[in-house]
Amino acid sequence: LSHEVNISTGNERTTSYSSLGYFEQEGITRRSNLKRFTLRNNIATSSVNEKFKFSSNITLGYSKNDQASNEGSGQLDNPFINAYIGNPALNPYNPDGTLDLLGAGSTGFANSPIVALNQSILNTDNTDELKIVGKIAASMETFDNVTIGGSIGMDYEQTTRNQRIDPTSLRGINNDTNNPTAATVYGSQAYTFFRG
Repeated sequence: LSHEVNISTGNERTTSYSSLGYFEQEGITRRSNLKRFTLRNNIATSSVNEKFKFSSNITLGYSKNDQASNEGSGQLDNPFINAYIGNPALNPYNPDGTLDLLGAGSTGFANSPIVALNQSILNTDNTDELKIVGKIAASMETFDNVTIGGSIGMDYEQTTRNQRIDPTSLRGINNDTNNPTAATVYGSQAYTFFRG
């Protein structure tokens, strides 16, 4: 899903361009998706005699990414690795037809497809990113063919990652030899914050 609105205006001395965009894409695994909002504005103007020129450009972007757990790793809750190592005979349903989110109750190989299903339904792993890029420039022609100018720019990025382990999930309730760190993440919520 993608939407974009663009507006351009101008006359002999000033031009401007603005755009507003929204993009949404559903991932190929349960609960994975990306949403992105963007705003862009460019302005260029000059004096009547065109000796003074000014321009500004700014781009703002915000994205929200909900991803599969441990994607690209060898962890058993990585849904992609389960296509190779998961037990294809393991029944993911309870006798009453509901999804079996606990299976054998462990986080080991024998229960790996259930671990991935449990993780994707109960636990959270998402990232929010804010990015701002801007520039302002000005120049002045002081004499014929002599121009003095300057510019200043900014590139700002802020990323926040939220990983939450539900206390009722397999990662939250297990403290077995297959997952010795489970006790330290029982019902935990961790944030990673980066500003650049």
